[in-house]
Amino acid sequence: MEEEIKEYRRQKKIVSLVNRRNFVTDCIEEQVIPKSAPKKFKKLMHPFPACVKEFLQEERCDLFWKIECLKRKICGLGENLRKRLEKFDYKQKASLKAKLNSLCEHSDWKKVGNTRLVLNLMRSPISREQLQVLSLGLKFAVGLKKKVDIADLVSKNYRNNISDVENGFIQGMEVCMAMMADREDLVIPRRFLKALEDLRKRDDCVILSSDKGGGVVVMEKDD
Repeated sequence: MEEEIKEYRRQKKIVSLVNRRNFVTDCIEEQVIPKSAPKKFKKLMHPFPACVKEFLQEERCDLFWKIECLKRKICGLGENLRKRLEKFDYKQKASLKAKLNSLCEHSDWKKVGNTRLVLNLMRSPISREQLQVLSLGLKFAVGLKKKVDIADLVSKNYRNNISDVENGFIQGMEVCMAMMADREDLVIPRRFLKALEDLRKRDDCVILSSDKGGGVVVMEKDD
């Protein structure tokens, strides 16, 4: 029984490290700074500085090797201890997910754009992430090697058959495909890219550039 308890503790440590590694990966992809990062990073004038990314990548690498070392010693567990381990895993994942959501909600990315420049004329509301990514503007550079911006990547809207391609377009998929082709890291957070993809899937809306002020208008396709 004593050996089984030791094995339970070892596997619990592995589960904890794996969940932490996945959380760090999420922070990198969502471009948020966890509370474990040095305070000096949070004072930099950038929503996600390169030094933060490097710090998190080093932490993820360190976690990987700790996990691999512990995995070499894994043995079987009894039914009761296995269920306790699953319960611990579930609770920790839920806790880290809530922490990540909080970090995303309070991320400095929300300060980059100006949501007041986005006018939503849709009958249904758009999500917070969709509002924030549109607030970056239609000319926001996504960081591809080729000097291409979001508006250039999504300047055609064949699904809705709109002739004025500079105004009406579907956002998202072209950005994703271009990045995957060039194998470049995301310049925008993962949640923003998902928001663009979700906008692309909607066939009931059109996104236009306002006549003045560099704003963005979201309106019904039929209007």
